[in-house]
Amino acid sequence: MEIWLDTIDTLTIEKAHRAGILRGVTTTPAMLAAAAEPHETLKALLAAQPGPVAVEAGGDIVTQGKKLYEYSERIIVKVPVTESGLEAISTLAKAKVPVMASAIYHPTQALLAALAGATWVAPTFSRMLTSTDNPLALLEIVKNMATHYPFNTRLLAVHPKTIEQIRSCLAVGIEAITLREDLLKDLMETHELTAHAVEQSSEDWKKLLDKAWF
Repeated sequence: MEIWLDTIDTLTIEKAHRAGILRGVTTTPAMLAAAAEPHETLKALLAAQPGPVAVEAGGDIVTQGKKLYEYSERIIVKVPVTESGLEAISTLAKAKVPVMASAIYHPTQALLAALAGATWVAPTFSRMLTSTDNPLALLEIVKNMATHYPFNTRLLAVHPKTIEQIRSCLAVGIEAITLREDLLKDLMETHELTAHAVEQSSEDWKKLLDKAWF
C-alpha cells in the first residue's frame, strides 16, 4: 500500500522521502490559498520529493488542469465528482492529463469517475465516517470495482484518522492512502516492543565490541 502525504509542509515531506516511505503528495485549495506564494509552494512540493503532486483545478477546470500539467508532468489534476466535473475528467483524460477524482463519498461516484477516465479515484475516508457506520465496506466496493472491471483507475483513500484505520485499509487491500502530518508522525513512532528490542541489542553490542570479532 502506497503512502501519500496531504500537506504542503516540505520538512515533513522531505523527512518521509528520506525514510523511503513516500509515494506522492496531495493538496487542497485551502492549503495553497493559505500559502504566501502558492506558485512557489507548488514548486517547493515538486522539489521536496520525486513523486506526483495532486492539485485541484478550479474555475475553468480543463484550461487550468492543462496548464498545471504543462508546468509539470508530475502534477495530477484533482477534479471533484460533480456533473460538470465528470465532463472535465473526460476531457482531460482524452488529452492524456492524469486526473484524481475527488470529493467521493459513495461507490457509484467512483464508478462514474472511472468510466470518465480518471487515473485515480479518491474517496474521502474521514468524511465517510460521518455518513456511514462502515466506511471500509464502501472502500472495499470501490477496490473491487477497480480490480474486477477493465478500468485503468487506481484507488487512494483520503484521511484515515487512526493507525487502526490504516491497518484496516491494509487488510482489505486498499492501494494507497494519503495522511495528514500528525498521523504520519504516529505511524513512524517507534513501537514500544521495538524500542525494548533495540535497547537489549545495544547492551549485547557493548559486550561484542569488547571482542575482536570482525
